[in-house]
Amino acid sequence: MHSTNTFVDGMRMPQLSPSMTGFVFGSGAGFAFLVGMPVVTALIFAIGLASLRRRSWLGLVAFGASYMCASSTWFFPGTSSIQEFALAVLGTAAIGAVFHGLPNLVLRWKYGWTIWPLLITAAEQGASHLGMVGVPLGLIGLHTPIGALATLGSLTITSIVLGYLIVLPIALPKFKYISLGGVVLLYLVGLPIEQKPMPIKIGAISHNPPSVEKWNPDTAPAILADLLERSKAHEGADLIVWSENAVTTTFSIAEALDQVREVNTPLLFGMTRYTSDDDYSFTNSAIFKLGDEYQISNKQRLVPVIEAGLPPFKKPAVLPAERRIFEMPDGTRFLTILCYEVSFSIPKTDLDGVDFVIVISAETGMFRSMTNQVYGNMAIARSLETGLPIQRISDVPL
Repeated sequence: MHSTNTFVDGMRMPQLSPSMTGFVFGSGAGFAFLVGMPVVTALIFAIGLASLRRRSWLGLVAFGASYMCASSTWFFPGTSSIQEFALAVLGTAAIGAVFHGLPNLVLRWKYGWTIWPLLITAAEQGASHLGMVGVPLGLIGLHTPIGALATLGSLTITSIVLGYLIVLPIALPKFKYISLGGVVLLYLVGLPIEQKPMPIKIGAISHNPPSVEKWNPDTAPAILADLLERSKAHEGADLIVWSENAVTTTFSIAEALDQVREVNTPLLFGMTRYTSDDDYSFTNSAIFKLGDEYQISNKQRLVPVIEAGLPPFKKPAVLPAERRIFEMPDGTRFLTILCYEVSFSIPKTDLDGVDFVIVISAETGMFRSMTNQVYGNMAIARSLETGLPIQRISDVPL
């Protein structure tokens, strides 16, 4: 495509159509974070918004839509058909256009930068209630000094502060390079995030099964046998943990418990199970086996399209159910959240008397490095918000 360079708000930018420019900036910002370059993400945001704000409303909306799509790329491979993939992409783009794109329109007003960080943070919260998370602004600033603001109780505070840093080139156009340099300096200074140590010894097993074979009735028993064999090396642990959907050979809790009876150490594992003995709908659950007894906690927040479906086009694959706190014989209490749920702040009512949190994930059907990048940072954010140690165990080695 032929293009010429022009000055836009004092910045030399390619003369592309506004919508194409927005797409390039938005997708570039989303992908930069997914491959582990948050400082580049923040810079693209700052330069992109400064360049687009006076050009066209369509470019600003395209920026938001493409950012949401790119930053959610990690879960698209989990779709099981072309139709499902298309629904996921189109739905994500639409939500991004509304919740990440429309707030950008205030930047067309001279003083719009004063409220943009508040609007975009509120919009991200709105998108999260629809089950669409992507990468909120606060996550981009997590490993900087402002990331510590999450210890005040919410990553939202970090999002707002980082938002103001991102729009500094708009607020101070004569000093845009100084303000951009400040963003870079913030990341160079950095802030090492130290995870709190677990109060118990955990034997975490990431067995990395092929996603297709994992659910194949001919190969699933061999994968389960591998988990049982690997568990023998962790018999001295206080708790052995397998990933989400570790047991795929049955949908019955009774049968699953019988299959893992040789593990004498307390065992936490994930499985998709029948909701009850007389209800053959499915629930995604964490099972805590303690000798001959067991406790159950369930997944509440479901992955859009893949798990939650998209009525009336696609029925839900599993149903949400109650989340519960697990308790060990010595009184130690822990909360288990499943995979995608780590993307959301944990309600205080779910943390009553909890000593630590475990996240169990299944990521073999996704872009693994991208998913680990996002979920790993989400877990750190939840640890800062709650003040509790959090350990994430995935079926993909971290």
